[in-house]
Amino acid sequence: VEKLTQDNSPLVGIANVFISHAWRYHFLDVIDAIDNHFKDHANQDSVIVWFDLFSNNQHKATTLPFEWWSTTFSEAIRDFGHTVMVLSPWNDPIPLKRAWCLYELYQSVQTKSTFEVAMSRKEEVKCWTNLNEDTFRNMLSRIDVSNAEAFMETDRQRIFAAVEQEEGGFNTLNATVLSTMKDWVYKMVNQKSTESSDNPSTKTRLAVICQSQDQFDKAEQLLEEAHALGVAKWGANSLDAASLRLSVGRVKEKRGKWQEALDIYSDCWRFFAKTLGDEHSKTVFAMGLYGSLLRLRGKHADAERVIVQTISIKERRLGVNHISTAQSKQSLAVAYTVMGKLKEADALHRESITTFKLKMGNEHSTTLTAMNNLGSVCRQLGNLDEAEELYKEVLVQREIRLGPHSRDTLDTKQCLANLSNGRSNFEQAEVLYRECIEGYTKVLGENHHTTLMCIGNCAVLYRKMGKLQQAEELYNKCYIARKQVLGEDHPDTFDALSMLANLYNVQKKNEEAEKLYLQVMSGYKTCLSEDHPKFLSCCNNYASMLASLGRWDEAEPLYETIIERGEVLFGAQHQGLQLWKKNYRLDKARHEKETKEMEAD
Repeated sequence: VEKLTQDNSPLVGIANVFISHAWRYHFLDVIDAIDNHFKDHANQDSVIVWFDLFSNNQHKATTLPFEWWSTTFSEAIRDFGHTVMVLSPWNDPIPLKRAWCLYELYQSVQTKSTFEVAMSRKEEVKCWTNLNEDTFRNMLSRIDVSNAEAFMETDRQRIFAAVEQEEGGFNTLNATVLSTMKDWVYKMVNQKSTESSDNPSTKTRLAVICQSQDQFDKAEQLLEEAHALGVAKWGANSLDAASLRLSVGRVKEKRGKWQEALDIYSDCWRFFAKTLGDEHSKTVFAMGLYGSLLRLRGKHADAERVIVQTISIKERRLGVNHISTAQSKQSLAVAYTVMGKLKEADALHRESITTFKLKMGNEHSTTLTAMNNLGSVCRQLGNLDEAEELYKEVLVQREIRLGPHSRDTLDTKQCLANLSNGRSNFEQAEVLYRECIEGYTKVLGENHHTTLMCIGNCAVLYRKMGKLQQAEELYNKCYIARKQVLGEDHPDTFDALSMLANLYNVQKKNEEAEKLYLQVMSGYKTCLSEDHPKFLSCCNNYASMLASLGRWDEAEPLYETIIERGEVLFGAQHQGLQLWKKNYRLDKARHEKETKEMEAD
C-alpha cells in the first residue's frame, strides 16, 4: 500500500471494509472469498478493503505494542463500520478459534458495525449442501473464546485480560459470537430461500435455522410450504414428501399442536413400514417420535411399549452404544420419570449420558439435555446437591451457546427455580420463575404448555408464600388455557385442577376442594394409573384434608394404601413417599391426641 500510495495508484483509497481472516489460510482462498462476497455488490468501485497483509507494513507490525492494537486498531474498526470475516472450513471455522479474530468480531459488534461473512466459492457450496440442524448446532457448540489461540502467547493473555474486564467476561463474548453467527446463517439461508422460492430443500433449511432460534411459527409455515412443493414435485406417496411431512409434525409438536403431530407421526410410521419395512431407519425414526409424543399426551403404557420396541430394533441394527440407541433410551427414561419409575429412569439417563459424552462431547446440546433430565430425576429421588450441580453446569453452557432467552436455557433455569422452591428459597425461586415466564411467553406464547407449566409452578410458590390471591389467579389461568388447548381429559389439565384443589384446601374452602380432589383422582386413574405418582400425591392431599376435617376413618385407609404402593413402586428414599409418611404420622398423632382429650372430657 505504501508503494502504491507513493505512485498515486487509483487502487488505493480510504478503506471502508475491514477484512478479518486467519493467517493460516491459503492466500488465494482468501482472495476468492472476498471476490465471491462482493461480486454482486451494487457499487463495486466504492468498496475499498483493509487487508492487513497489504495495509500493514509486515516488517513493522510485529514491533507494534499490544496497546496500539487494542486502541488504535479498535477505533479503526469503528471508523470502517463494516467488517467481513472470511470463514473456512464452514462447519468448524478457524477464525472462531483464533483470539484476534474473535476480538475483531466482538469489537465490530460493540461498535455497531455491519458484520458479514465471506466464503470461497468452494466452501459456500459445501456449506449449502451439508447445512442442517445437527451440523449447525455442532458448529455453534465448538465456539468457546476461552479456548482460542494466538500466535504469540502474550497477545492471547492480553486479549483474555481485556475480555475479562468487560461486563460478563467470556460468557458475554461467547454469547455475542454465537448470536452473531446465528444471525449470519439465518440471513444467508433466507437469501437463498428468496432466490429459490420453489425449492423444498431450501425452505426446509431455512425452517431448521428458524427452529434453532425458537421461531417455531415461521418454521411451521416454511415446512408446510416445503411439503406442498414436495407433493407437487414428487407426488403425495413419495418418500421425500413423507419425510417433509414428518418434519411438519415435529415443528407442530414443538408448538404444542400435539394431536396434529401425533396423527402425522402415525401416518408416516405406517407409510414407511409399508414402503421400506418395519426395521428401516425411517420407520424406526417415525416410531420413536410417535412413542415420545404418546408420553406427552399422557398415554404412558402405550408410549413405553412403542419406545421399548424402538430400542430393541436399534440395539439389534445399530448397536447398544450407538447415539440413536442412546437417544431412544433417553426418551424411555423421560417416560419412566413421568410414570414414577425413578430408579429405572436414573439408570437409563446415566447410561445415555455416558454414550453422548463419548460420541458427541460434554458440551453438545444432546448431552446437556440428558444431564438436565438426570438432574430432575436426582431432585425427585432426593439427591438435591447432585441435581443443583447438574443444573448449574447445564445452565452455564446453554447461556453461552444458545443465549439467555433460548427455550433450552429457560428450561434449565426453571429446573433451578423448582429446586429453590423445594428448598424453601422462595425469593430466589420467584425471581427465576418470573424470568422464565417472561421468556417463555415471548418465545412460545402465553398458552403454550411449557409457559403454562411454569405459571403453575409459580402459583405453587405463591401458595407456599401465603400470596393466595395471586396463586388463585395463576391457577385459574392455567386451568382455562389447558382445558382450551389440551382438552378436559389431559393429565396437564388435571394438574391445574389438582393445584387449585390444594389452594382451596389451604383457604378452608372444603366443599370446593373435595369436589376437585375427587374429580382429579378419577381423571388421573383414567388417563394415567392408580400407581402413578400424581394419582398417589393427589390421594395424599385429599387424605390430609379429610384428617383435618376429623374424618379419620376415611383418611387412614387412604394413607395406608398410598404408602404401601409407594414403598413397592419407588423405594424408601422417594421424596413423595417420605412426605406421605410424614403427613400420616402427624395426622395420626393429632387424631390420637384429640381422641384422648375427648375421652378425658
